[in-house]
Amino acid sequence: MSDPPAGGAGGMPAAARGTPSAGSNAANGGAGASAKGAAGEAPAAGEGGGGGDGAAAPMQTDEIPSADSFPRLEASQLGTPKVISTEFDLAESPIWDHCEQRLLFSDVNNRKIHSFVLGGEIGSYMEGTNYVNGMIFDPDGFLLMAEMGGGRGGRITRMGRDKKIQVVIDRDPMGGMLQTTDDLTLRSDGTIYFTDPIISHGPYWNDLASLVTHPIYRLKPGMGEREIVRESVAQVPNGIRLSRDEKFLFVAAYLGDEVLRFDVAADGSLGEPKVFATGLDAADSMCLDIAGNIYVGVRSGLQVLRPDGSKVKLIPIRANDRTTNCGFGGPDGKTLFITAWTAFLQLDDMPVPGLDWYEHKNIKCN
Repeated sequence: MSDPPAGGAGGMPAAARGTPSAGSNAANGGAGASAKGAAGEAPAAGEGGGGGDGAAAPMQTDEIPSADSFPRLEASQLGTPKVISTEFDLAESPIWDHCEQRLLFSDVNNRKIHSFVLGGEIGSYMEGTNYVNGMIFDPDGFLLMAEMGGGRGGRITRMGRDKKIQVVIDRDPMGGMLQTTDDLTLRSDGTIYFTDPIISHGPYWNDLASLVTHPIYRLKPGMGEREIVRESVAQVPNGIRLSRDEKFLFVAAYLGDEVLRFDVAADGSLGEPKVFATGLDAADSMCLDIAGNIYVGVRSGLQVLRPDGSKVKLIPIRANDRTTNCGFGGPDGKTLFITAWTAFLQLDDMPVPGLDWYEHKNIKCN
C-alpha cells in the first residue's frame, strides 16, 4: 500500500428515522433504542444523561420528508467545497450536535475532537482521546465512539456530555483484543454494527499480509447482553452505514475499491454481500442523504452515488489529500461537511438534506 489507509467515521443512529410519506421509496423507521440497549449496560451514577431502565426510549420525531420529494440528483446541483482548515492528522467523522448547534469531528492521530460553529472558528471539544475515529449519537445523547487505540487495541466507548467514558466492548468473539476499531452505525433497536480492520500505518502498524479480509461485527442490544456476532468479511472494511429503512447495510471495502451492500434481516443478521459500487479508489467512510444518495470518501475526492450505485459526480477536494468522511449539518441539514486526511471543508446549499442530520435531530440534550 503506497500510502496509509484512512479510517472510517461517524455513523447514524436510526432512532429518529421518522415516517416517510405514502409512495416513498424509504421504509418506516423504528422507535429510538435506549442508550443502555445500544451499550449493553446502564451508565453508572453521575456518568452523564439518559440511562433509563432498559426499555426502548420513545422519541418525539419530526417526519422526515419522503425520498420522492426530491428529484434525481444531478452533477450540476453539486457545488465546490471551501476549505476551512488544513491543520489535522487524519480528520474524520463530522457529526452535527443539535443540542449545541455545532459540528464535532475527530482528529485521530492528534488525539482530539474538534468543534465548529457555522461562521465561527474551530474549537476544542476534547483532547487526549484514545485515537477516536467514528462517532455517532445514541438517542439518549451519548456519543458512541470507535477508538483505534494507537496500536494498543481498539474499542467502542460511550461518553456523556460530562466527558466520562464507558467501555462498551473491547474484545472480539473469541475473547481477543479488538484491533483498530474504525467505524460504527446504530440500528433503531440498539444493535451496533462496526468495523475493526487491522491497519498498517503509524501507531496502527500490523502485518500487511493481514490486510486482506476482516469481519464485520454486530453487537446485540439488551441489558447485560454483550455478544458480538462475526457476520462476514470484506477487504479492509472501513466506513459503515445503514440505509434509511434499515433494510441494507453499506460497507466500504478500502482495499477492494468498492462499496458492499448487505441485506439486513429482521433479527439484525446479515445476508451475503453484494457489490453496490466499484471503481472507488481507497473507499473510505460515507454519509447518506434522505433521498438515499451516498457520498463516499475516495483518494481523489468525494464520490457521489445515486441509490442504485450509479455515479453522479466526483467532487474534488484537495490534491494529494485523500478524502476520509462526510456529514450534514447547519440549520436545515443542507450543509455538507467533508474531512480529508489534513483538511476540513464545507459545501453549502446541498440539494437534499442529510440523513444523519435528521436522525440526530431528536437526541436528548441532558
